[in-house]
Amino acid sequence: MKFRSRSIRFAAGGFTLVEVLLAAAIALFVGGTLINTYLGASTTMNAAVGSSQIKQTGDQALDELFRRLKAVRKVFARGDAANSWLARTDLRPYLAAGLTPQVETTELVLPEFLPEANFSSGGSVAGSVGNALWMVCVEPGITVADDAALPAGQGPLAQVFGTDSHRFSVYKFYFYFLAKKPLAGGEPLVRGSDPAVDGYTYTLMRWASQPVLDYEEVRSWVVRVRAGATAPDLYLDEKLATLRQTYAGAVDLSVSDATAGLTPAGFYQLLRDGASDLSPATSRLTASDYRGAIHFGVQDGRALAMVAFNNGTALSPPAVPAVDLLQGGQLQTPRYALASEHRPFGFEVLIGGPVTGREALVRLALASRATGGGGKLAGLAVQQTVRLYAR
Repeated sequence: MKFRSRSIRFAAGGFTLVEVLLAAAIALFVGGTLINTYLGASTTMNAAVGSSQIKQTGDQALDELFRRLKAVRKVFARGDAANSWLARTDLRPYLAAGLTPQVETTELVLPEFLPEANFSSGGSVAGSVGNALWMVCVEPGITVADDAALPAGQGPLAQVFGTDSHRFSVYKFYFYFLAKKPLAGGEPLVRGSDPAVDGYTYTLMRWASQPVLDYEEVRSWVVRVRAGATAPDLYLDEKLATLRQTYAGAVDLSVSDATAGLTPAGFYQLLRDGASDLSPATSRLTASDYRGAIHFGVQDGRALAMVAFNNGTALSPPAVPAVDLLQGGQLQTPRYALASEHRPFGFEVLIGGPVTGREALVRLALASRATGGGGKLAGLAVQQTVRLYAR
């Protein structure tokens, strides 16, 4: 038997090298386009989140501040009186360099009182703008009462005032001011007008004192109880001891120089000095709360936010003014103060009008940038005006 040889040919499978390279190039192009589209959409979304967050944060900060202003007892204007009361507090450690946030005292200035509540920008208004607010606010009052075990009408208060209870006014001192906060990684959100501030954001801080009582009210109470009650001394000393557990002392806000004399004036202990007065306090009024009045930093990991830098100064204009970086240039910082002053004015305070009808305007300029290199920058300013019922 003869076998016929037969050649069998198999078709080669797969792609040629040219086809593989072409497919890879197409895949890279499509992938790069998708990634760029995603990153662009993500940056835009983060910028929108940042804008929304700083609007909400700014509104919350001003709402809190204006609740304080509506209950204000005294606002301190720029000058020796304000400085003397600041010196009677423990604020000095918070205003010292080397802390975080860092506070540069040379950058802080209180407002001057304007003769009229005319808050148009420019002119004489510019030199009266402050970037800090120092005030005393009314808190919920406190009531002292006669011992419930005493027969009706026989307690010291009932003997003197005709009622078994007596109410005192309660105050707190508040100081709102700008401080520098190092930005993680040292990259500035908006390049500052002063190279020394690069790598920092500005934040708004709030210092609040321990609660204090009104000196004239407490002194008058002591005098009248001593004059009209039976065995008043033990009663007064017991009540004052109880008040000392909650209140840091009493203040006389009519004092214009709280550091005058060998014994500083204006601040008293809740201790009797002799028969019918309170002992002057030599210690400082301490803080009950020291924190950020506006909460900035990394927000949800997607946006950075801050109190905005000035657009520029005469000493060192920025290479790219912040106002040009914001879409449409809608953020003007500052609006009322002089940009040429070497101070941050993302927080502006104006107070004007006669004593019986003063008004306060507070403006907060904020900026936010989506995280990541070249993230979009957004900015806005929130401001409110309130009538002050302060003496």
